[in-house]
Order: sequence, then C-alpha cells, then structure tokens
Amino acid sequence: MSDEEQSKPDAEPNANGEESHASSSPAVSFSRMAISPRPKSSFRRIGLPLVMFVLTCLSTVLAGMAVPPVSSTFPPTPPTPLQWIFSACTYAAAVLGILLFHEFGHYLQSVRYGVRTSLPYFLPMPISPIGTMGAVIFQDARSADRKQLFDIAISGPLAGLVVAIPVAWFGAVNTIVIPQAELHGISYVDPPILKWMYQMAHPQMLPNDDVLLNPLLFAGWVGILITALNLIPIGQLDGGHLMYALLGKRAHAISAVVIGIALGYMTYTGDFTFSPMLVLMVAVGWRHPPTANDRVPLGWPRVILGWATLAFLFVGFTPTLMIENDSNSPTKRPIVVPREDDLLVEGATVLESDRLVSGRVLASPTLAKGLG
Repeated sequence: MSDEEQSKPDAEPNANGEESHASSSPAVSFSRMAISPRPKSSFRRIGLPLVMFVLTCLSTVLAGMAVPPVSSTFPPTPPTPLQWIFSACTYAAAVLGILLFHEFGHYLQSVRYGVRTSLPYFLPMPISPIGTMGAVIFQDARSADRKQLFDIAISGPLAGLVVAIPVAWFGAVNTIVIPQAELHGISYVDPPILKWMYQMAHPQMLPNDDVLLNPLLFAGWVGILITALNLIPIGQLDGGHLMYALLGKRAHAISAVVIGIALGYMTYTGDFTFSPMLVLMVAVGWRHPPTANDRVPLGWPRVILGWATLAFLFVGFTPTLMIENDSNSPTKRPIVVPREDDLLVEGATVLESDRLVSGRVLASPTLAKGLG
C-alpha cells in the first residue's frame, strides 16, 4: 500500500577506461534491480513495458472487484453488475494514475538531466488485494551528480502524492461513517493522514467510529502507503536517495538504525508483514553508492523540501496493515468488514471460507450486500 531499491550494479569500463555502473530506479515497487546497458530490441524498450502495463490494468481491475461501489447507506444496497464493474475500473484507474505520475516524475527528471533511463515496467500481481506490486524504472543513476540525484528521487513521490491525496480525499468525502458497535471482521489500518481526512470530512465522527470502504478511498490508501514505504531512508529507495543527497555518507548510519528499528519492532510485535521487503532492501544494498559528484551544493530550498518530503513517512505510513475488529475494543478500526449475517450473495449467506486473507469477500461474479 514509490521507493527505489537497487542491487549492487556491475562495474563496466566506459570509453575512458573508467568504471561505470548501471542501476535501476523503481518508483512504487518494493524492489530495485540492477540493469545492464539499455536493452537494444525495440520490444524490450517499448513492447514489454506496454504488455506489462496492460497486464497490470487487468490485475488491478480484478483486485477492484473485491471493493464495493460507493454507497450512501449501511449496509449497502446490492449493486448491479454494471455498478460493480464501474467500481472495479474506478479503483484500477486511480491506482494506475498514482503509479504513472510517480514513475513519470522520475522519468521526466532523468530525461531532463540526460540520465539514461527506461520506460516504466508495471508489475501485475493478480493474487494480491491491491492487484500490483507497483512499477520499476531502470536508470543509469551513477551518472547523476548530487543535485540531479536529489531532483530525480524527489520528483516521483511528489508527483504520486499530487494524485494520491486528492483521490483519498474524494474517497473520504464520499464514504459514510459506521458506528463502532457495527465493526466486525478484519480491517486495514489507516495512516494518520487518512484519519485526519476522515475527521475533516465527517466532523460528527466519534473516535471509535469508522468509515465504509469505496474504490477511491482504497486506491488512496494504497497510493499513500506505498509512497511512504518508498520514502524509508534505506539504500536505493527514494528515501535512501534523498537522505544520501542531504547527508552524504552519514546516511549509511541512518539506514543501519532504521533497519535495526524495523527488526526490533517485528521481533517485539511478532508482525513480520514487511520482512520480505526488508530482506530485499538489505540484499540489494542498504548503503548508497556515491554519485558522479557528491560535492555539488543543493541550496536551502532543496534541503527544506527534502526534509519535508521525508517527513511524510510519519503521516503516511502504518507499521501494522491489518487488524481484527472487536466491537468491545476502544481502538478505532479503519476499514469495515461486516458480520456474516449482513453478507448476502444471491440470497445465500457468505461463508468464512469465502473471505480473502485481507478480510475482503471474494467478489467473483457474485454480488454482495454489506461489503466493507
């Protein structure tokens, strides 16, 4: 729910006999992979990114089928098939819009500075609740100096948030408040910025109340969370690039501290949801390589903007993604999954076995009442 990771690049001699390094720069995916020189075939440069984009469109539409259409009542009235399809397409368009803006923020800055880069490769994941693992863009990042690295890295998250925040706000405004007593099942946990949106959009909302899920709200949740994940200051994530541009080699110590805090948190809570991402980031390199020129000054405007962007991590990230609701608990529960007796599919009760791990109900060709 970026942002860039990178494996340690292989050194290659350039025309001057010096070593050059090729690297990649994914925007909203959890991985950053090394790249050899730019692919020569037109299919790999243009055709493959296009095919992967189409597959990601399909996988996000499929994931969107688990998200109920916008409703003004609770439990929601059963949607028509056309409403259900429109809801799925709305979710897919919003998520892909966030990813496109993020990736092309990186891409256009790379083109501006003459840094060799590829088109975005979108990553479909039809078996996941969100339908995608984001996107990856391949760059020869070591040809950029300190200021260029900063501009390329920060452009992705800022461009993505230009779409993600309005999408989330529109979803929050068009949802309805659910009393705490009605909360049952498994829910996604909201980052602080979404909780603030709920309070602003629904001033009557009590601390333990919640909101009903809709396509734009869920798409905004995904976009905000993944942007925050990519701003974690480790190695080749966008946050790692920004921290290195701001602090130079001192950023390595911060990366080590963040990794230690993450390991301590997962060990203490027993929640290892982000362990694959952490392992991958460490494996591909948690220490940021030097730029073409680390001594280029950033200037105070960039320094202030860089720290402000990194601070988004504290309002857009949540270390726990899912919780089980208990109506007797004083803890606010973010996104609702109602009781089994509220879930009717063509006149039959939806069974627990029909739930996804995420707490959603399978939306195959059936229609459900009371989805949250």
